[in-house]
Amino acid sequence: MTNLAIISGSALRKQGKNDASAGLTLINRVFDADVVQTMVDTERFSRQVQEAEAVYLEEDQVINLHRSWLPNVARADEAYELLGGIVGCSTLMPADARAMLQYLFGATGKRRNDEAAAKLVACVDIFSPASNALGPALGLWEAVPAHPVILAVTIKQLMAEKTFEPSEHELREALIKVEQRLSGRRGWTWRWREKLDEWDRSIFERDRAAWDKAYANVDIKVVLAMREWSEMCGEGPWDEDGDMPATPGEPRWRALDDLVKAKAAIPRSEPRQAACEAQPAKRTRKR
Repeated sequence: MTNLAIISGSALRKQGKNDASAGLTLINRVFDADVVQTMVDTERFSRQVQEAEAVYLEEDQVINLHRSWLPNVARADEAYELLGGIVGCSTLMPADARAMLQYLFGATGKRRNDEAAAKLVACVDIFSPASNALGPALGLWEAVPAHPVILAVTIKQLMAEKTFEPSEHELREALIKVEQRLSGRRGWTWRWREKLDEWDRSIFERDRAAWDKAYANVDIKVVLAMREWSEMCGEGPWDEDGDMPATPGEPRWRALDDLVKAKAAIPRSEPRQAACEAQPAKRTRKR
């Protein structure tokens, strides 16, 4: 790898074209269909749950919202997990950071001199393991978010807002801002999931016909996701444990389990059929 510490402005100009092209390729690769769709979906989940919690909802409004949200539950789970693999995860390689930042500097920098080269070196260095370990250890600066998606979004943001290439300080601030935005979206997606489950439990108990209607035509992935959440909330079956007898699960969990079995009985392609027939794990009570 080229030693960035000794690159001059002249050398940077010669190397810049290839690095900028590689950087743009990396950015476009980072923004694959799953990542882009997750950003779009989590914006919708965030807005929906905030709007739902901002007003009092009558029972018929809750039933209608539950029915409209329910088909998206598996997608919400996937988006939540994908963001969990981005926020707080350091997977960015310094060489990739350099290439992506070279594209940013090439697109925004008006100067092609030693000062611009030094700024690029400083910006790349904030992703080094040594820098991210030393700062927090001494309590002098924070480790920066080091995930390709966070850097790619940050670059797009800086290109939209700035005319000149950023300083190290500006890049740090922008990276943290993007990470906080993604973390917030993940939090609101979790709250969306909680709200849907609250409604699901309430409608099951108060209006079983409306609950059955909501599940009539949804994909089995939806039912599997809701059954899993029900288990997480302690509604699933328990194995016998000493003096504690085995239990078959709470009524809502049993209804969801019956739906899984009913939908699994419908002929499907072999890979999907195998997924549908997955059995829930039995649990043992903790003493």
